[in-house]
Amino acid sequence: MMELSLDIPCSSSSSSSTASSCHQSPTGLTSQHSVASPASGVSNRPRNGYTMQTTIPLDSFFTMDLMRKQKLLCDVVLKVGDKAIPVHRLVLASCSPYFHAMFTNEMAECFKSEVTLHDIDANAVELLVAFAYTSEIKITEETVQYLLPAASLLQLHSVRDACCRFLATQLTPSNCLGIRRFADTHGCFDLRPPPSSCPSKLQSSRRRRGVEELVSSEELVVAEEDAFLAVTKWITNDQNKRKKHTYSLMRHIRLPLTSRNFVAQCVACHPLVQASPDCKDLVIEAMKYHLLPDQRTLLQSPRTLARHHAAATPMLFAIGGGSLFAIHSDCECYNSKTQTWLPVASMNVKRARLGVAAVGSYIYAIGGYDGSNDVWVVEKFNTQTNAWLQVSSMENAIFAVGGYDGSAHYLASRIQSGDQYLDHDAGYDQSEE
Repeated sequence: MMELSLDIPCSSSSSSSTASSCHQSPTGLTSQHSVASPASGVSNRPRNGYTMQTTIPLDSFFTMDLMRKQKLLCDVVLKVGDKAIPVHRLVLASCSPYFHAMFTNEMAECFKSEVTLHDIDANAVELLVAFAYTSEIKITEETVQYLLPAASLLQLHSVRDACCRFLATQLTPSNCLGIRRFADTHGCFDLRPPPSSCPSKLQSSRRRRGVEELVSSEELVVAEEDAFLAVTKWITNDQNKRKKHTYSLMRHIRLPLTSRNFVAQCVACHPLVQASPDCKDLVIEAMKYHLLPDQRTLLQSPRTLARHHAAATPMLFAIGGGSLFAIHSDCECYNSKTQTWLPVASMNVKRARLGVAAVGSYIYAIGGYDGSNDVWVVEKFNTQTNAWLQVSSMENAIFAVGGYDGSAHYLASRIQSGDQYLDHDAGYDQSEE
């Protein structure tokens, strides 16, 4: 129920204990409001008046809706297709920024008795006009498909958001890609199913174009290995018809960013790859990228660049550390959008003065000091699963990794190889990156 707050001045008369007033509502109903007045002689009377609650605004809109249906006092007609919808400019302008701009900014429509709306469904306009008067609208599987684009066009954001919430409840593996395309078309990015939820469901899609759209997306946030396995599974589900699409899908998988073992043991020997000369070239590209690290600046292609999720939030991690009195293993992350710190899983080993490196979706905690001794333990944190896993510990060695050789062209002169310093011969041993 809508509420109206009114400040009623204090009565100057002290002879009555209660003041009553009657109001004739637009619907013909009489509502009575009682305002308590302090007794005579009392000096501590409120100075800010009293608050009265009434249903007059709600009754007024109900009455205006009846008048609209009876075509009373309507000052403009909306022409949509073969339908003519009489309305009141004031009502539409009060709830829609689209109509507010149309009727108040000296546009031609301000002075017309009929306004034609193009590229919008007539049934949707009728429902949205009724919503402007009643604040009620029914969304179904049939109406949502034309209500959402119409509400977006007329800037009725509450209806658009309601349509998005309704569609979110209808999301299934079989319509995942279809809803994603529908969301893209109408700019409802909150409605879009995250690409990370779709690769395992590619087999539900029968259209090659939808699958290619997904695996080529910059917003795909799953590992490239998982994307490769999902594509091969989709093809083998109907291999006779889909085998011809192998290369057109595989060219979007960023094989150079997968592990060397995965390329050699899973990709290169896969029957679909073996049967496609173009796919074999993709394997050669990936193996060169792994075997020639010092030439990677010359081997750049769209497949050597990591995907960048537009909606991804930069996160800052604080890992381990300590004070004069204690060393701890606690970890936290800072969300730059919400400007809040959130706790994450703690390391298995408490330490300070550690080295930290981020590689893909993993964060490595290397070495450190536990308050008594140096720590050689190495752990990696999976940002997807919020878990720490202990990996091979460091040996007693020092590594020099990468750098810049001083050449004029920085991009062509970055060093991506590593050297290991060996104590027994006081020399350098060129090692793999």
